[in-house]
Amino acid sequence: MYWAAYIIGFGAVTTTTATVLVSLIGQPRIFYQMAQDGLIFPVFGKISEKTGIPHYGTIITGCLSGAIAVLFNLEDLANMISIGTLLAFLVVCGGVIVLRYESNRGPSYLPHLLVFGFCASCSILSIVFTYDHLFQPWSSLICSLLVFATFIPMFFLKPVEDRAIPFKVPLVPFVPCLGIFMNVTFIVSLPGDALVRLLVWTIIGMLIYWLYGVKHSKLAEHLHPSDDDDMEEELNLIDESEANNNPG
Repeated sequence: MYWAAYIIGFGAVTTTTATVLVSLIGQPRIFYQMAQDGLIFPVFGKISEKTGIPHYGTIITGCLSGAIAVLFNLEDLANMISIGTLLAFLVVCGGVIVLRYESNRGPSYLPHLLVFGFCASCSILSIVFTYDHLFQPWSSLICSLLVFATFIPMFFLKPVEDRAIPFKVPLVPFVPCLGIFMNVTFIVSLPGDALVRLLVWTIIGMLIYWLYGVKHSKLAEHLHPSDDDDMEEELNLIDESEANNNPG
């Protein structure tokens, strides 16, 4: 059915064009919001007075996208997109568990540790399943027990009651843990070079965050005000108190 090839080709070209256009429009605005939050460099937060768009972010995103398209072949790009999307879904599933059991009243690292342990056990099990010829037959059984051992403690966590949530994911922790397991399995099944690229750009992103984003984060400033801000707030309270005590 050679005539069908033209229909499929036309659909592929138009879909790819639309996807590239959406990405080049959406990604600079993601960078813009991150710059507004202080997580990346301020150049991404600048807006053109003439067009009202983040022009520097658009130019930088377009140049980087073009460079990546030139340097990598289609298969490598497809694997990079797949593993990046799966990692994003994996983080979202873990975030659902943390938000459900983490309290606003103080730091609680137990949900983070349980999610990390479950992800690690799922990764080990997925590696054993994917490369079963390298392991003993009983390895999969032990790894499965390890997954259950890291999953069961989540039932003993108490959901928070001090956070108003308009929408809640049902059947927590079943649904997010199932999502974590599936995403980890798909990630491990991808070629090894895709995992190496994922590790490289994750390290680059973490370096940018820890070397720049942490110091300039607007949220961190809000949650942990500096000593100068505390002193200024105390002086303002003293002035207000004196004004109330001495109305004349």
